[in-house]
Amino acid sequence: MVSTGAASAITSSSATLAGTITDNGCTAVTAYGITYSLVNGFTTGTDVASTNISSGSFTSSISSLLPSTTYYYKAYSTNNGGTAFGVQQSFTTAAPVLTATTLNSFGSLCVNIASTAQNFTITSTALTTANVVVGPLAGYTFATTENGTYSASLNITQPGGAFSQVVYVIFTPAAIQSYNGNIPVSGGGANTLNIPVSGSGYNAPADVVTGASSAITANTACLLYPSNAADDLPCVASGGRVLIQKKT
Repeated sequence: MVSTGAASAITSSSATLAGTITDNGCTAVTAYGITYSLVNGFTTGTDVASTNISSGSFTSSISSLLPSTTYYYKAYSTNNGGTAFGVQQSFTTAAPVLTATTLNSFGSLCVNIASTAQNFTITSTALTTANVVVGPLAGYTFATTENGTYSASLNITQPGGAFSQVVYVIFTPAAIQSYNGNIPVSGGGANTLNIPVSGSGYNAPADVVTGASSAITANTACLLYPSNAADDLPCVASGGRVLIQKKT
């Protein structure tokens, strides 16, 4: 006889399932392990043999499972008299988890001027086949390649399982304000992951520096200011007025 034990070490894609042989029967046990299925009340499942029996107890590790999914399983043992099964039990795999690298700050930018692209990488070990969605967040646009088309949000198709995607971000402030916030990343059966991002918009006048005066007479002077000397015209005084000229 054999009994089905508990499930343990459950992740989004794997689990360890236990069983116990309580009586060998009339002949020696030649095989034992766990059989499992997605079907409740199944008769034919996927067998995972075990070889680690100790004092009648054993475990089988199963992998390549779907996340957030209920599986049904039974322990089995085989001898010359046939195969016996334990009572069916079940477990549910964990939801997948999204992780991401850090996104650098964009700092302060002039209003309506786009930044250079920054990026972060999304990863997961086991997703469902649902699309991965990035954004939206006001002031930021996204693309899957640095020189690609940027949009307010991304809807990334993927086949499920292991996942990795670089996301490129451009910041374009539309007003004089802070754009600190979180970029939402969701989908693939995982809970929403928030990516912190910071940036601000400003609008400042050009910097100007007052220079020294020179060529001073009783009624004229030449006033200088920092500039590109190659573009300057000579300082001209006329009729008691100072004329500072610059090429356009």
